[in-house]
Amino acid sequence: DLAKIKKPIVWSLHDMWAFTGGCHYDEECGGYKKKCGNCKVLGSNKEKDLSRKVWHRKQKVFESKKNITIVGLSKWLNSCSKNSSLLKDKKHINLPNPIDTTLFKSFDKKQARRLWSLPEDKKLVLFGAMNATSDPRKGFKELSEALHKLTCKDVEFVVFGSSEPQNPPNFKFKTHYVGQLNDDISMVTLYNAVDVMVVPSIQENLSNTIMESLACGTPVVAFDIGGNGDMIEHKINGYLAKPYESKDLAEGIEW
Repeated sequence: DLAKIKKPIVWSLHDMWAFTGGCHYDEECGGYKKKCGNCKVLGSNKEKDLSRKVWHRKQKVFESKKNITIVGLSKWLNSCSKNSSLLKDKKHINLPNPIDTTLFKSFDKKQARRLWSLPEDKKLVLFGAMNATSDPRKGFKELSEALHKLTCKDVEFVVFGSSEPQNPPNFKFKTHYVGQLNDDISMVTLYNAVDVMVVPSIQENLSNTIMESLACGTPVVAFDIGGNGDMIEHKINGYLAKPYESKDLAEGIEW
């Protein structure tokens, strides 16, 4: 389809797919800097596997398209694309997503908690619904380990994105499941109701939930990876934990 477009193209990247042999996140294998193959995401040990074939297909198209400008939402993804074998000769721009700060803004915390029937005398920690069998990139294992390492007592957890599962994970603290949220106002009041949000992703481009939470004045704890450092200023509006260290993630939540 790209080959058929005769006009200049501006391509905004939301993950790594444009410059890999097919994966959306490379699990830090770095194969996109060469020609892919032996694809970690596919669990392949063949050099000329599907990822190498897709890489060659993309190369053929990209070489024929001279007028492409690549937009990386985060500095991290922009840098990855610039260093990729497929797109390194294209023009690159770092241009983050904007959000509507007339909508995502501070709101009275007590009122927000009453709207959600949440306790007013507890520290509330928010995170999105994940389960141990979902995408490991989302960091459930690291999050779970961090939550079990918390030493403060007056904490309760708030989980959005699903209702309470039949066999809920044991997080050691009382957990409120608020279900799927389908409108911005619900998200705004929930961000304002809690004390801190945790986004434990292992690879992340430019998380909208981090940006939205910060715009509402709620600090975010996340690993210092991907585009997280573009938004979170360590110990100013949140906490950047050492990558993949659940102990530091827990210390960030406590801080």
